[in-house]
Order: sequence, then structure tokens, then C-alpha cells
Amino acid sequence: EVASMQAWCILIRLALLMKADCSVQGTPATAACICNPDFTKPVFRYIIRIHIDSEVVKVKELYLIRHGRQSSKLCNVDVSLDEAGRRQAELLADRLTYDKIEKLYSSDLKRAVETAGIIGKRLGLEPEVIPAFREIDFGELTGKADDVIVEEYKEFRRERSSQTSDLPYPGGENGADVIRRVLPVWKEICQSAQERTAVVTHGGVIRSLCAYLLETDLKNKLKFAVDLENTSITEIRYDEKKELFYLERFNDTAHLERHPELMRESWKPSLIRR
Repeated sequence: EVASMQAWCILIRLALLMKADCSVQGTPATAACICNPDFTKPVFRYIIRIHIDSEVVKVKELYLIRHGRQSSKLCNVDVSLDEAGRRQAELLADRLTYDKIEKLYSSDLKRAVETAGIIGKRLGLEPEVIPAFREIDFGELTGKADDVIVEEYKEFRRERSSQTSDLPYPGGENGADVIRRVLPVWKEICQSAQERTAVVTHGGVIRSLCAYLLETDLKNKLKFAVDLENTSITEIRYDEKKELFYLERFNDTAHLERHPELMRESWKPSLIRR
């Protein structure tokens, strides 16, 4: 444990030296070490802002957060969180305390609104509800149990698992439909004044957005995680000057690592596995 802390001290000193070196060369830089009481190691954050042609390069940080565990295992029913879901949201809120999030958005579905409410209360933010961020429309599958879906939609599931097209749910949406409704508000967020924003949304939205922003075919959206965990963080960074998006981290669940009972595998594994 002592050796571990010594290693962190070395990293901190290195960052401060880099800060000094950058300042000498005329490049502003900031370095910070934050001790988070909920984790064994300090959270180390080092950000350099580089001047190019006397203009600061702005990189926005956009957090896509999946809602906490809902109180029903039926497909995409609009219900509140269960006790485990509220605990997941509380752990995430503790973790985000140090991230200086400036704006918080939420889907209009109950599980997302409640998750955002727990986070917002801790961070002192009032979530703004945006219906466009609601989950992909599962069509005929909505309200059905997994066993029923597996039995009654074998051909659909076989075709979907092949990932040869951006297949819509029977009577519902596909990834392109999600992007069409999400993209206008996403662009507004990217053009806003806030540098760090969080959106509490859903697995279908997160997968579709990741595929779209990384310029891969939307048929590949299911390749973004077998189990997209509840309250996981997916961080997108947006370079305003180059108008480029970067996937900084995906399905980050560090706040749940000490709580295996809160992981999806212990509750309801994804249908992708079946």
C-alpha cells in the first residue's frame, strides 16, 4: 500500500514538472490530483490545453450514462428503479462529485429520470428531460419476457445476431431511427457553452451513437459490449476545432467493482448471450 502511494506521488510530481515545462514553452497547462474517499487510489487527472495560432483548442467531454437497474425484467417497460438501481445511481453520483459536470440531461423514461435525479441531487444540478434520448423502440417486443422473445422471435433474433444490417425491431426502430431523433439535440449539446455534460440515457441510444460518431455502419452497433452495464459511463470527447469525436472510455463501471451483485450478469444477462 505504501509502495502504491509512492508510485502515485511520482506521477503527481511528473505532472507538475510537465506543467512547469509547458508553461516555460508558452503552453498553458493544468494539473490536479483528487483524493476520492470511495476508492483506494487517488483519481489522477491531467489536462493540457494547447494553444494553436493563439487559439485554445477546446475539447468537450460528453458522458453517456446508462440508467440504473429498473424494477421489471420485461422488455423496455416504463418503470422506476429497484433498490439495486438506486444504489447503483448513488455510487455513480459519489463518483461524479469530482468531475465538475456543468449540465445534466435525461431521457423522459422513469428509470432514466430517477437515475438523473439521484445524480443531480448530489451534484447540485437540475436534470433537463429530453424525450429524444429515450430508449430505442422495441416495437412488438415491448412488455414481453425474455423467454417469450426467445421462443416467439427466433427468426428475428437469428437475423439480428448476424449483424448484416441495421435491422429494426418488429414494429419498432433501428439504429438509424435513433440517430435521426437524437442527432439534432446532440448537435445542440456539442455547440453549447458547457465543457462537461452528462446524459442519462439507454443502451440502444449509447450503442447507436457510438457507432455513428465513430463513423462505422450502424449494423455494427451490437459490437459495442455484450453487457452494457447499468450506470456505466461512456465518455465521448469532441474536438470543436476539427469537429471530430473520440471514444475516450466505454462501459466504465469502476464504481460498481466492489459490488458484484450490482452487475448485470447477476440480474439479467443480455439477450445477445442467448
